[in-house]
Amino acid sequence: MNPEHIKNSRLTVPLIWAALLMACACSSTPDSKDAGGIAIDAIGDSTADPSGLKIVRVSPASGQMQALQEVDIEGVGIFQDAEVFFGDQQAEVTYRAGGTHIFVMPPLVEAPGQVDVRISNPGVASVVLKRGFTYLTEVLVDSFEPLSASARGGDLITVHGVGFRSDDRVVIGHRLALDSQVVDDATIVARVPAIDTEGKARRKVSVAIRHASGISYAAATLVVGEPPRIDFIDPAVLPTQGADVILKGFALNNAERLYVGGASADLVDGTASSSRGAKISSSLSGVGAVDALITGPFGHSLLSPAIAFADGSQSKLFAVSPAEGSTEGGQQVRLLADLGDAIATGAQFGEADASVKMTAGSIVATLPAGQSAIVDVKLKTSKGDLLLKQGFTYREPLSVAQISPAVGPSAGGQSIVVTGKGLHGACEL
Repeated sequence: MNPEHIKNSRLTVPLIWAALLMACACSSTPDSKDAGGIAIDAIGDSTADPSGLKIVRVSPASGQMQALQEVDIEGVGIFQDAEVFFGDQQAEVTYRAGGTHIFVMPPLVEAPGQVDVRISNPGVASVVLKRGFTYLTEVLVDSFEPLSASARGGDLITVHGVGFRSDDRVVIGHRLALDSQVVDDATIVARVPAIDTEGKARRKVSVAIRHASGISYAAATLVVGEPPRIDFIDPAVLPTQGADVILKGFALNNAERLYVGGASADLVDGTASSSRGAKISSSLSGVGAVDALITGPFGHSLLSPAIAFADGSQSKLFAVSPAEGSTEGGQQVRLLADLGDAIATGAQFGEADASVKMTAGSIVATLPAGQSAIVDVKLKTSKGDLLLKQGFTYREPLSVAQISPAVGPSAGGQSIVVTGKGLHGACEL
């Protein structure tokens, strides 16, 4: 492996722009289950015509499309034969009160949204109040499926309800979902965006539909969870017939299955996120280091290598777990070694010395700082040194300096270039 590959600083990927552009789409949404639109009067900002005609107020300034009510338009200079228009459609006048009030029934429309209100004194003058009235529609969210999804995003969710329209969008945890597709007026399919679980293994978030009349919430909540992650296993070296171990990591209570060296292992029931017991069965491949794969409903993760099987027949350093770390050092790693009756006294990563200690039956080394490269690892023991050629990879700390271009279409599909440090082929954006 060429060490120069470790220094890659550019990563090109397609981007779903909706997730970036709408991260705060609903940060100030109401708490009600259905936003039917509070009828607040529209205060006139129209400029008076030279004839004196002016709109002062429209009350109420909104109404349900399915149950429109009479609207009072207050103004100045309204003639007795004045006509009123909502958008391009003429409203039915129900009552006139001198030159200051005209009462109308809003005309029917096909879609919700804001329209201009216009008063016309025929043959004399007309005046417009921009966005003077808002047509609202009843949107209900009945249910959705599935009831859980990965916090990393990308899972499909189907929302069922009433009154959906082509411009409606799914909102999950106050974030705009990706790729909302309106199947019909009762069904929308979307992809769950990435959700911050606030340091927890799982959390509940709201599901809603954003529409022209506001936002409507589902009664139920969506459970989003992190995939389980193993940071290390103690003890890190086992006899070939297997043994009981303790997993340390994050979201381990979300795990359902564990595979070590390709063989299924038994997870002990537990609710703690950071620690969980397991029983590892005998090795399928004899002596040596193996990986551990842990899976659950919210995803999976791999620790490579995770442990080593040993039979005590030879002194050998099999691997370092994990096999890579930051150039800044300070990380604790497990040295997977069969020492026989020897005692570990120290270690070297490249030319840098590292201290070692025994913890829960594992040899634990504190990683020294180093340069971005693949280095040899040496374990010092009371009976000599054990060498592992090219046993550890130093990587620069991951950081992002720039994303170019920084703006793109909401439909996504555009390529971007991410520039920074520590980027490599295993990075995910």
